Amino acid sequence: MKNLIKILFFILIFNISNANKLYSQPSNYWTVSFNSEASLLAGAVIGGNSGITSIYYNPAGIIEVENKMLALNANLFNLSKTYYKNVLGTGNDLDYLGFTVKPRFISYQYKTPKSDNMVLQFALFNRNSSRVNMYDQVKQNVQLIRPEIKEKYTGYFDFSKNYMDTWGGFGLAYKVSENFFVGISSIVSYKDFKYLKSIGIYINPTENDLPDSIPYYNASSGDYERINMYDVRFTGKLGFRLKMEQISYGLNFTFPSLKLFGKADVTRSISNTGIRYENQDVDDVFLNQSSTHLKSGFKEPFSVSLGIKYTGFDKLESSYFTIEYFHKIKTYKAIDGTKTTQNKYEPASDFLSFKYGAKSILNLALGFQYVQSEKIEWLYGFKINFNPYEVSLENEYQYLNEFVASPSDYYHLSVGSKFNYKKLSLIVGFEYTLGISKNISEFVNFADPEINLNQPLFLAGQLNHNMTLRTNMLGLYLGLTLGN
Repeated sequence: MKNLIKILFFILIFNISNANKLYSQPSNYWTVSFNSEASLLAGAVIGGNSGITSIYYNPAGIIEVENKMLALNANLFNLSKTYYKNVLGTGNDLDYLGFTVKPRFISYQYKTPKSDNMVLQFALFNRNSSRVNMYDQVKQNVQLIRPEIKEKYTGYFDFSKNYMDTWGGFGLAYKVSENFFVGISSIVSYKDFKYLKSIGIYINPTENDLPDSIPYYNASSGDYERINMYDVRFTGKLGFRLKMEQISYGLNFTFPSLKLFGKADVTRSISNTGIRYENQDVDDVFLNQSSTHLKSGFKEPFSVSLGIKYTGFDKLESSYFTIEYFHKIKTYKAIDGTKTTQNKYEPASDFLSFKYGAKSILNLALGFQYVQSEKIEWLYGFKINFNPYEVSLENEYQYLNEFVASPSDYYHLSVGSKFNYKKLSLIVGFEYTLGISKNISEFVNFADPEINLNQPLFLAGQLNHNMTLRTNMLGLYLGLTLGN
C-alpha cells in the first residue's frame, strides 16, 4: 500500500511538471449530472457530503463512504429545447429538440483490510455529453449574378455534433487525524467528437426563357467540414478536508490533463462556381483537403475549488457552498492540420486546423439538505455555470478555422429526494437548466446575401453578431446505492 501511495503521488507530480504541454475540453465545465446526492446539491459538496462522486469533486471525501459501497446511477431521460434566433441571418430562426438516454455513474468503494484510515474508490462515469442536429433551408428572390434577371436564391445549412466525455479511474483517501483528510484521484478520460457542417448556396434564374445573349446559369457556394476525433487523457486531483462539529471545509486542486494518445480525421472543402461580380466572370474556386491521424486534443484547465458545509445543531438541516476557479487556456490548435501522430501519415495544411481556447471563469454553487426522517431526505441545489469559450483573432490564429459554436451561460436548479432503508439508498431527482446567450455570431447569413469575394462563401451575407440563444432542459435521474 505504501508503494501504491508513492506511485500515485509521482503521477500527480509528473502531471504538474508537464502542465505547459497539456490540453482542455469543449463546453461548460460544470455541465455534469451524476444523479447522486452531490449532483442534487448542485455539486456544492467540496466541503462535505460528496459521497460516491468524491473521486470527481474532492477525493478527500472518499474516506467518509461505507465499506464495500456499490453505486449505480442512471439518466432516465434528458429533454432539451434550444431556440436559435437569427441563426441563419436576421429573421431566419431555428429550434432544436433534443432527447438523450444513457447511463451515468458506476462506483465501488472499498476500505483496506489493514487500515481503517484508508479507503479506495473505483468509478466509471459520463462527465459530459452533447448532441446537436440541425437542418434548415432558406429560399428567396434576388438579383445578384445578373441584376437584370430575376433569380432564385436557395441556401441550406446542415449541422451535427456529437460529443461524449467518459471518465474512469480510482481514488484514494487517507485519514490523517479525526478531523483532517487528504485524497488523490487518478482518472483517464476518453473524449469522442464527431462533427459535420455543410453549407450550400445556389442561385439560378427563376425562368428558363432567357435572352439569347444569356445562357442558362447556375452559381453556387459551398462549405463542407467533417471531423472524426478521439482523445485519451490523464487527469490528477488532490483534495483536502477539515471537518469539525458543525462546519467543514474542503479544498480541491484539478491539474491540467496530460495527453496519452488520440487523433483526428478531417475533411474540408470550399467551392465557389459560376459567379459574376461587377459584370465580370469570377474564376471558380475549389479548395479541398483531407487527412487522417492529425495531431489533436481538447485541453483541461487547471482549477481550484473551495467549499464549506454547515450543519445545524439539530443535524436536520445542512447548507453547502462551493466556488471554483478555472484558469484560462491560451488559444491553441485543437486540431493541427500540419502535424500527424506518426510519420507514416501525410499531413496537410492549416486549412484543416481548428482553434480552441478558454478564458478564466469563476463558477458558484449552493445546496441545501433537509432530513425529514431517518428514511427521507430532501435535496436542493442551484449553480451558475459560465461558458469559458474564447479564442484569439490575432497573429498566427487570425485565419484559423473555428468550430461552429453557440457559447452560453447556464443556470441549473435541482431538487430531489433520498430514501433510506437499512444499507440501501434510492435517489430520485430532477434538474432544470436555463441557458441564455446574446450577441453571438450567426452561423451563416442567408438573409442579406451579397457577392463578397473576401469571405469563404462568395454568395453569403456578411456575418453579424445578432444571434440570440435560449435553452431549456429538463433531466430526470435515478440513483441506487448499496453498502455493507
